[in-house]
Amino acid sequence: MKVLKSLIIVSIFSFGNLGYSQSDNKQVKKFNLIDGDSNEVITIREMASFYKNKSNKDGQPIDSDKLFYSLDANKNSIVTLSEYVEGSDWKLVNQYSVKNKQNVAQKAHVKEVSDEKPKTSLKKDNKTKKFEKIDSNSDGLLRSKEVEDFFKGKINDKTGELINGKINFYTYDANDDGRVTLEEYKLEHNWKKGRQKYSDAENKELMITQEQPPETYKKKKIRAFGIVDLNDDLKITYEELKEFYKGKTNKKGNPINAEFKFYGMDTNEDEILDLDEFTTKISLEFAKRRFRERRE
Repeated sequence: MKVLKSLIIVSIFSFGNLGYSQSDNKQVKKFNLIDGDSNEVITIREMASFYKNKSNKDGQPIDSDKLFYSLDANKNSIVTLSEYVEGSDWKLVNQYSVKNKQNVAQKAHVKEVSDEKPKTSLKKDNKTKKFEKIDSNSDGLLRSKEVEDFFKGKINDKTGELINGKINFYTYDANDDGRVTLEEYKLEHNWKKGRQKYSDAENKELMITQEQPPETYKKKKIRAFGIVDLNDDLKITYEELKEFYKGKTNKKGNPINAEFKFYGMDTNEDEILDLDEFTTKISLEFAKRRFRERRE
């Protein structure tokens, strides 16, 4: 069957070629040379590849595009063998030139309109998207709790530490009005200033005077315990207290002595502060004695 099928195909091509003259057969051979992938049609790329660096009788470079369009009689973007043998129709080239000019003009117009559109940087777009994610109630303003909730449990990629949402809020809040607009969020943030504002706020929160009612003092100290206890093990070490008071000052503007405070609260001298010890007011006499003994 395969042999019979092959004979039929050969016969078809043989009879088909009978219709071509000797001149046509030369055209057929040339068509096959241009048809690089031998799929019996010529594309504009194949035409360009074949005539690359070739010249006509006058020594001028052959314009493969014009030649292709002069042969593409039915304008379907391919040239068949019959179209190639039929020869060039240069009127088609003129039609192609008009159409090409229209396409070029249309593309130029589209580009011009596109260039007129305001350009928004990718960075601003991303900031807007993040702002909207943080803004949980979608009122166009960020408040401290929203920022804290958004960053809760998230890790800083650079330091590997938990992100402090409060520091972020104080950094974003450029005008210190207790809320952050989209415009503020897009500003270049001063993280040093933000950390200082956070430290001042926390320092103010912990600087409780003796005149305050005991219950008020204790409630505030309980809230502060969770902040100072960095690893959430319900125990505060000297290192944790020292880290918390780092850079903070008292009402007189002097640096807070974390060591003195720690000794004044660690009444059982086990080198850790539990919740009861932390929420009890510092014994100045006990702190002075412990501090003096440690220094001797």
